[in-house]
Amino acid sequence: MTTDIPTLRQRLAAQSVIERLLPLGRSSLSSRGVARYLGAKGERIVGSILDSLPPEWTVLHALPIGARSSAIDHLVVGPGGVFTISTKHFGSKIIGVGKHGMTVSGRPVPSIRAAEFEAARVTTLVRERMPLVAPVQPVIAVVEPKQLIIHDRPEQVKVVHAGDLRRWLMQLQPVLTEPELMELDAIVDGPGTWRSRPDVAPGIAARA
Repeated sequence: MTTDIPTLRQRLAAQSVIERLLPLGRSSLSSRGVARYLGAKGERIVGSILDSLPPEWTVLHALPIGARSSAIDHLVVGPGGVFTISTKHFGSKIIGVGKHGMTVSGRPVPSIRAAEFEAARVTTLVRERMPLVAPVQPVIAVVEPKQLIIHDRPEQVKVVHAGDLRRWLMQLQPVLTEPELMELDAIVDGPGTWRSRPDVAPGIAARA
């Protein structure tokens, strides 16, 4: 008898958001629902880009983490390291990036801080099994902005236009060996690694 063991590779980009929005339909969405719809669209676009990476890269989408419904948009493991990729689709707006924050049409959003926290959270989980692995790199992929202006680069977070994401990943210098990649692949693809984990710590703003 064959037993099918579910893995996280089976999840689709934006699966968590889509599952919440499907019963509503686009015409019934509130302004908050429209923002989620755009977010889901962005995740699908970035997911398609990441799925085109070579076989030595492991890509997971809508990674469930914590006791509630929070999910990491994308987790990528490859020769260049381990990356949490947060997709941001605000529509055709001007996105500004500074050393400590981001703005959308001049309005501050907590995306940088949230991305830093997300990567630190995954670093902690991975290091429970691989203590010496380098910290996870937080990345924000901005989808279809009117303009993406980098005033100053954040210290930890890489902010990149989604169209440049694949090229940026492929150009990174290798930092992981093949055995390390195999071990990391087994860790991140196991559902038991992620479930029943603490939710967002007090003081951390909701992701935008």
